[in-house]
Amino acid sequence: MTSPEAISITRLTDGIYVEINDGFERITGYRAAEVVGRRAVEVGIWADTADRDRMVAALQATGRLIDEMTASPPRPAPSRRRPSAPRPRPRSCS
Repeated sequence: MTSPEAISITRLTDGIYVEINDGFERITGYRAAEVVGRRAVEVGIWADTADRDRMVAALQATGRLIDEMTASPPRPAPSRRRPSAPRPRPRSCS
């Protein structure tokens, strides 16, 4: 997966990571070997695990995610970012 944004693929049934991209590694500080095969809640990416539960319920109910759920997946709060992860820099549109 090539994108500057953090992208991950997890199984809907149990939240286990199947794949992550370089953007996920850069933003969170976690490498694929550290998260693939583990549950998202184990890794601690979700600041509030109820958010994942709501997203899963919406996906199961409608078969898709729309609006902000797909455009703005939850990003780890600073306390959820791995301590050694670099801080994302603000983007400039100049």
